[in-house]
Amino acid sequence: MATDRDFLCLMQRELLDADEQRMRILALEVFAGQFERLIHLSSQLAPEKDGHLLAVSIIGLVCYHLELQPLRRYLSGRRPEHDNAETIAAHVFDLLSHGLGC
Repeated sequence: MATDRDFLCLMQRELLDADEQRMRILALEVFAGQFERLIHLSSQLAPEKDGHLLAVSIIGLVCYHLELQPLRRYLSGRRPEHDNAETIAAHVFDLLSHGLGC
């Protein structure tokens, strides 16, 4: 999503439309494997937490940085490296590791 703006826009459109059949296809055929791996990682990071909720929270933290990018570039404090996927991933990991006590 960080490197393919068209994919990000397509995902935003699909989520806004929320057509049940397309949501089911996206969930089962496109994202199921990645989501299962994220639940597994979440369960390893914080076994006492709900793996599903933590996985969704991680996705939200990462995706919103990308979704807000067109506006964020005009907000104070923005630096070019804030658009870098590795910078965002490190930031989210830092937030989670401190918040989960890792």
